[in-house]
Amino acid sequence: MPSAHFLVDPYGFWVTGFVSGSQEPDDCFYIANYEAVIGKSRLDLAVDPPPDLAIESDYTSKTRLDAYIALKVPELWIYDRGLKNYVIDGEDFLVVENSPTFPGLPIKVMVDRVIQQAQQVGSSRALRAFEETL
Repeated sequence: MPSAHFLVDPYGFWVTGFVSGSQEPDDCFYIANYEAVIGKSRLDLAVDPPPDLAIESDYTSKTRLDAYIALKVPELWIYDRGLKNYVIDGEDFLVVENSPTFPGLPIKVMVDRVIQQAQQVGSSRALRAFEETL
C-alpha cells in the first residue's frame, strides 16, 4: 500500500491529505466509517479505513485512479465537464450512474445544476441555494 497522510477534522467527517508519489484529493469524506476516525488528528491507512468518498476536480490536472484503487477508496467522484461516479470493484473502478453512498439522490443532476447556476450567479450564491434544497 502506498504511504498516505491525512489530517482529520475533530468530528471525523472530512479529511485533507495526500498519497505519497501521487496526488492530493480535492476533498474526501468519512461517512459510513466516520466513527473509526473521530478524535484522531492523523490517520494510518495501514490500520484505519480509507475515506468512504473522494472528490476530484480535473480542471488543472487529471486524476490517477490507481492511487485510489491502491488505497481501496470505495467511491470516487471526478468532475471534468460533468460528474463521473466510480465505485471500487476489486482491483478496478467501475463507472456507475448512481452513488451507493447517497442512494436515491440524483447526484450528477444536482452537481450539474449547481455548476450551471454558479456560472450565472457566482459559486457562493449557487452553493447557498443548493444547501437550502437539502
